[in-house]
Amino acid sequence: MKKIVLSLVAMAALLGTLVSLPQLFAADAETGNLVIHFKKWNDEYTGLGGFTWAVISEKQTYDGLDDFGAYFEYSDIPVVAEDSTATIPFIAVNYADGSTDWSNKFTSDILINQTVIKANKTTHVYVFQGRNDDPGKSTAENPRWFAADPDMHNMLLVYFDPTGNYDENLGVHNWGGWSIGDAGWSVPNKVFSTAGETEGGQVVKAAMLSIEPGDGGAVKDGGLLIYEGGDANKRTGDVKIQLAYGEGTHAVGTTAAAWVVSKGAPYTDGDNVYYGFDAFEDYAAEAFTFRLNPFSLDSNTGQPSGTYAVRPTQIIVKTSAPVNNLYAVAETAQAQDQALATMKSWFKVTLKGTQTELAIERIDFALRNSSISDFVVVLADGVQLDNTKQYVLSFNDGVNEAQIDVNMDTEGPEISFPLLGEENIILVQWGQPFDLDDFPLYSAFDDRDGDVTAKVFVPAGPNAILDTRVEADYTIMLQVEDTWGNVTQVTFIFRVTKNPQA
Repeated sequence: MKKIVLSLVAMAALLGTLVSLPQLFAADAETGNLVIHFKKWNDEYTGLGGFTWAVISEKQTYDGLDDFGAYFEYSDIPVVAEDSTATIPFIAVNYADGSTDWSNKFTSDILINQTVIKANKTTHVYVFQGRNDDPGKSTAENPRWFAADPDMHNMLLVYFDPTGNYDENLGVHNWGGWSIGDAGWSVPNKVFSTAGETEGGQVVKAAMLSIEPGDGGAVKDGGLLIYEGGDANKRTGDVKIQLAYGEGTHAVGTTAAAWVVSKGAPYTDGDNVYYGFDAFEDYAAEAFTFRLNPFSLDSNTGQPSGTYAVRPTQIIVKTSAPVNNLYAVAETAQAQDQALATMKSWFKVTLKGTQTELAIERIDFALRNSSISDFVVVLADGVQLDNTKQYVLSFNDGVNEAQIDVNMDTEGPEISFPLLGEENIILVQWGQPFDLDDFPLYSAFDDRDGDVTAKVFVPAGPNAILDTRVEADYTIMLQVEDTWGNVTQVTFIFRVTKNPQA
């Protein structure tokens, strides 16, 4: 081949012309750069390294620290075709004495699509601490890495719900030209995937969102809110990328952050959004501090969760992170009894504003689980919560401490008439015996007791009378009472008429 090339060059010289021969030489492969940013929830990075087995090189220590966490820099990574399935593997792991300490991993296999690498550009990818076993590996549904677009302004949106109640419809409503498009108000843009898990095992969600830069590098006025498709399940007010970046112009390809902690729904005050990577410390203090999870209702199923009094004698308790189960490690009956007594002492119920304690009979929980986050506090015989008063539940196991106002049922069940019109009027034939089939179909549901339709009755009195011999409107009352003594009364009208078809 070398002789052929030399012959062609010599021939060109004889002919007095210049011959270009690109087809005889392979062009240099296009490459780009990669920066992997890694976040530990406690921001402690001593000994942290990055293990890999392809494309990039193993690093026994990170290259630097920034407001997000530690970062690893890699250069000259080949650009692949857009439909390539090639991946760049990465595991965040501690290194001890120059070797990987596999007992101290902070992620499982993170498989970054190599298609994120752009020619002559630097791509920034963000990875969070999470499970270090097989369920923590990258999947199509939960890649567990978030790549910023080097040609856009980017916002890393991190969302944490202390109750773990991530509804399948959770998403964002967005406006202002985001690259994800806008499906309309009632259709959430389901941008979230699992970012990682805290050391207590709580799932954290995240999304990387991008928007084209404005003139001169200005950040456009893109906004969003987190919700499940309606006003009743909003988790935030407006979240703005301009607030995440701050004032001024910003380089294309950079990333800003918005950290969000759920405070239930509906919630739109805006004080649960923390802007900027440097706001993580304040965010973590609010989001990850050990707490007793507040009461909430699932917007789809109506099922309650969190910490609340399920009935006047029982309080369901949900902690934000698991605590050690002393009973599970007790080896004798005597040790088990002592463990139960100790764990019972962790809880205290007091009348708010006083030192008056309510006697506790026992604490129920999963006895054999090594760690637990769900308890039931059972009050002593003859002791009940009064939902006209306020109580405080306190928890202190010597390691974690928290308290919360006891959520009690203060609302009666809801009675509905699915087949009646807005006026709630039923026409009855004058002069004919009353037909029970004319009684309206109804149902009753309570947010604590569930279906209480069987408890509905017509109380005696003036609103229990119907005389089909006299044309008139007769107001009939239905009544139902829940476990807490909350009473609901609704009325409808039997209209006795000689012309019920009119």
